[in-house]
Amino acid sequence: MALSSTQQTANLLLNREVDARFWIATGYKPGQKLDMSIPTDHAMAAVWEQIHQQVLAEDAAGKLRLTYTDPAVQAKISAAAAASRAAAAHLDVAAGTTDPAAQDQHVQAAADAHAASKQHVIDAQSIAQVPPVDPAITRQASAQATAVPPPTNAAGGHHVAHAQAGDAPDMLGSSIAATGKPTRPPPTPPIHPLELATARREAPGLAQRAAGDFVGVMRGPMDPAGHAIALPSRAALTAWYNSLVADARATGTYIAAFDKHDPEWPGPIADGLGAEVTILVTASPPAPVVGPAPDPWAAFAPGPAKAPIQAPPAPAPTPAPAPIPVPAPPALPDTPHLTLTDRAPPAPSRHIGAAIGIGAVVLAAFGGVGYLALRDAKRREPARPRGTVARGQRR
Repeated sequence: MALSSTQQTANLLLNREVDARFWIATGYKPGQKLDMSIPTDHAMAAVWEQIHQQVLAEDAAGKLRLTYTDPAVQAKISAAAAASRAAAAHLDVAAGTTDPAAQDQHVQAAADAHAASKQHVIDAQSIAQVPPVDPAITRQASAQATAVPPPTNAAGGHHVAHAQAGDAPDMLGSSIAATGKPTRPPPTPPIHPLELATARREAPGLAQRAAGDFVGVMRGPMDPAGHAIALPSRAALTAWYNSLVADARATGTYIAAFDKHDPEWPGPIADGLGAEVTILVTASPPAPVVGPAPDPWAAFAPGPAKAPIQAPPAPAPTPAPAPIPVPAPPALPDTPHLTLTDRAPPAPSRHIGAAIGIGAVVLAAFGGVGYLALRDAKRREPARPRGTVARGQRR
């Protein structure tokens, strides 16, 4: 049977409340939902289901008080999540370097970040005041989740999750007294923003004493003296710094990145405290300037007088297209005063001459025939006396 939109929204809100209580109760993967395809998450899901049943019972009885909507709780969960990511990043850097000293530094930094994440969870427990979880279910889930440790070449996040699953039973008793009610832990004094100048003054000394050319410095509530971490390259330094930005903003931690080959040395290439921390974008030092240093006042020196700006000349008129020449017809002869008698006879052409010649031949031929016929006729006429006139003839 399909759920209505109202029921779907209610289930979504209840699941958010279950997630917040699960992160607060166990400290396991704060800010991340469980993935049933991961064996560790699948084992810890037993604790999540127990909290789910508690939330459903409170909702049915009309006694549900939401925890995830409290801004203070949200801030602590976000800070715990940021510290967990920082711990995973340190482990990844440690696995990628061959320097034993650098490896030890990153492993120690990961342990410090893991401890900071636990402290944020304890602070959230004191604020949320949620009902306790059955310790037996939590111990059983923790034992099942940690039965098979992740391989040594696994990502740092898997190692952090394995450690958080092992710490889950201890998180239940960290702020819950024998009465079952949570007690507020002592507050952790954050670094006051006015101490930023002090942190910046002391950070170069920590970076100078660290071995290596690329050094990161941290100073936070859990580490008031501060410590330095050597990294193998500028890119690793940038990745380390950017991975801690969210944590520094949430916890008021001072972080700084130093490159001993950078022109800014002994100053940091990037640093900040709390909300002032920004992402480090530059991944490589700027190219050295070749030749004399540029004069910073050159841009303000008076230059030569500039000629007044003149208006551009008016465009020349477009010439009209030339007319296409039309050849004049040949001149006819002037003949107004000529008469027919004055015209010279045209010269006979060869065709006319040929026709005349042919006609003459024809006439000659017929003429010859007529002459022979007349001659024969005269011969047949009887002789007339001399002096007589034939009929039809005149004297």
